[in-house]
Amino acid sequence: MAATVEAGAVAGKRAVEPSRVFDVGTAAYGAVADGHTDARPAILAAISACHDAGGGRVRLPRAAVVDDSKCVYLVGGPIVLPSGVELHVCRGVTLLFSGVAEHFCRDGLAYVRWEGTFCYNYCPCIYAYDSTNLGISGHGLIDGNGRAFKGWREKAKAGREKIRRLGAETGADVTSRRFGPTYYMRPCLIEFVDCIDVFVQGVTLIDPPFWTIHPVLCLRVYIQGVTVRSEPLNTDGVDPDSSTDVLIEGCTFDTGDDAVAVKSGRDQDGWRVGRPCEQVTIRNCTISSRRNGLCVGSELSGGVRNVTFEHCHVLSARVGIFIKTNSDRGGFVDNVTANDITMDEVTEHAICISTHYQQAHAGRLLRGSGTAPTVIGRTTFTNVTCKLVHQAAVVIDCENQLRDRDHNFGVTLSHVDVHTDLRLCQQATVVHTPPNCIDVSDAKLNGKFLPTEGGCKLM
Repeated sequence: MAATVEAGAVAGKRAVEPSRVFDVGTAAYGAVADGHTDARPAILAAISACHDAGGGRVRLPRAAVVDDSKCVYLVGGPIVLPSGVELHVCRGVTLLFSGVAEHFCRDGLAYVRWEGTFCYNYCPCIYAYDSTNLGISGHGLIDGNGRAFKGWREKAKAGREKIRRLGAETGADVTSRRFGPTYYMRPCLIEFVDCIDVFVQGVTLIDPPFWTIHPVLCLRVYIQGVTVRSEPLNTDGVDPDSSTDVLIEGCTFDTGDDAVAVKSGRDQDGWRVGRPCEQVTIRNCTISSRRNGLCVGSELSGGVRNVTFEHCHVLSARVGIFIKTNSDRGGFVDNVTANDITMDEVTEHAICISTHYQQAHAGRLLRGSGTAPTVIGRTTFTNVTCKLVHQAAVVIDCENQLRDRDHNFGVTLSHVDVHTDLRLCQQATVVHTPPNCIDVSDAKLNGKFLPTEGGCKLM
């Protein structure tokens, strides 16, 4: 059964009632949009007044500036959204974050999930915790100034290894997991934690320091008409994480890492929380990625189920559709469907399911025994086309992790039409699964039908 989020996501689609508008450019708040003056105090004052009044819209208007060409509100620190508040960035306006690391811990560290493990770290540029009916809208631009964090990925090795160790411990005290200064673990651009009825609509998001939009433990999330542009590694577009009823539609991604990745926590910490990501639909999106397009994982220890990717166009990526995990993750993947996905060019694989993603890396950091395999349930790929693949078009590397719970095939390939560059690729498909776990119907590679008998031998 395909994922269904329509009924649950209706509340998230509704913008906050804009009858109460708090304009940060008025004399009451006095924000100056010159790109130099810190507008954060004015924006926070407007947010506080809006919340106290029962909710509404905090508006960043296009204001007259000296050269009449750029309207930039510089913000020296995070913006925290409480319940009932919509941050509205008007067309022609840029909300620019300072990129000064100290600004993002000036009010203390924030409770976040960093690469699958809960901890206290730098506050995301826009953050909310335990809030209801809130979001971001408009046709303006939000610039995370991730360029100011250049080199942090390499410097974060000690922090990353520490959080991996802490996340692998049982009975750990999350309040003791404190990072921030000296650990170089970059904050997300937008992170909502444990929120209900969340929306991000219309805005253009550029240069995030880390993941761009990260809803964690949220209920009813609606992301529509958003454009994401990023370049470095770890600048994913949208990462729904242990959230329920998520609808992402009509978005454009040009990302340095995964465009969309459905997640649910990492290893022991993901098992501790035990919240799957479920009832997720991604549709009508256009994707260019220096990494991967439509993904599940690799942080999926809480489980992922009822996910639909549909009517999406992947212009370029390494892997078009990627389900990735390893035998330290545990958790499960069940009822993932990709339908009507078109790809222009992918440099690795059109479709890939791998249970060995970063296995050696994980084993070194966690000294894991590899005894926590992810259970891969039913996954279906229908009406998937790709004009050009540079490597093996379809990779299903699951060994003994596919589970045939209802006596059905674990993986279905139907109406798949993929073309490989035979000058670069000596093997059209790679399959390592138990017998009779793959159902193939009307699937073509380079114009030739894949065999359907046996359900396993595709090479």
